[in-house]
Amino acid sequence: MATDKDRRPQNAASFLEELSGARNSFDTYSTEHANLQDTETTATHPTIFVQIAAYRDPECQWTVKDLFEKAEHPERVFVGQCLQSDPQEDAHCDLIPSPRPGQTRTIRILPTDSLGVCWARAQTQTLFQDEDYVLMIDSHTRFIEGWDTALIAELGLCDSDKPVLSTYPPSYIPPDNLEENPRPSAMALKPVDEHERLRFRASILTEAPERPLPGVFIAAGFIFTQGRFVREVPYDPWLYFRNEEICLATRTYTHGWDVFSPSGIFIYHYYYVPTETEKRTLHWDDNTNWQDLTRQSEDRYQH
Repeated sequence: MATDKDRRPQNAASFLEELSGARNSFDTYSTEHANLQDTETTATHPTIFVQIAAYRDPECQWTVKDLFEKAEHPERVFVGQCLQSDPQEDAHCDLIPSPRPGQTRTIRILPTDSLGVCWARAQTQTLFQDEDYVLMIDSHTRFIEGWDTALIAELGLCDSDKPVLSTYPPSYIPPDNLEENPRPSAMALKPVDEHERLRFRASILTEAPERPLPGVFIAAGFIFTQGRFVREVPYDPWLYFRNEEICLATRTYTHGWDVFSPSGIFIYHYYYVPTETEKRTLHWDDNTNWQDLTRQSEDRYQH
């Protein structure tokens, strides 16, 4: 059975309209994969849906490999990824196959057909098949051993019926140079900039708490919660880049969910900084309409 489906709309705006109805019913691709879940396995171990949006990112393939290899029960993990890449120019992004192709659901989009990161994250959620938990990460992530069992246990420590774990993770440098002796962090507000935008930073804790700490803000690159969160607080495809996290945090709160900072380390994030030897193409490098998308996103934020 094929595990990829090309989603290359002739008109990206019309495809965005199509997405609005996709949240309430699976598309053909998702339905096609509904029989991949082993009923005996999922009855024993709660399932986890990992959603990943990647823009011409060679790290994504290694992220998928690492998450399956580090999971204590990889058979319960299902990946939904939106790969925004050119099959010729970005062939290096697609060299390493998923260790579990039957558990990897993929939407492929040409970079010039993409409407940005929030739109791509919304695409990944069309691949959700009501798994018990959802993990939202960036496409450049590494994991601790047994991350699946550890995150479920950590979420269970939260004093809430609708808990959400989120923070800025410690760093790694490819391929697998993990930050040494990292400490847990909580999200804090940066000084408001001249445009009155709300931005965040990681506040490193002096010691690890015994339980997850109640918080307010959300880091889009690390969210772990119950699967029903995808249905109740679906990603907003009308946002572009700015204001992504504050909008999601606000909607999370107004839908009755409580945010917590994890008490331990579960994943690592690659904080990419352009250098002469490494320059990654970003969405606004390829798409001349990015300023229009930004203005539309600002209008959405002010709505």
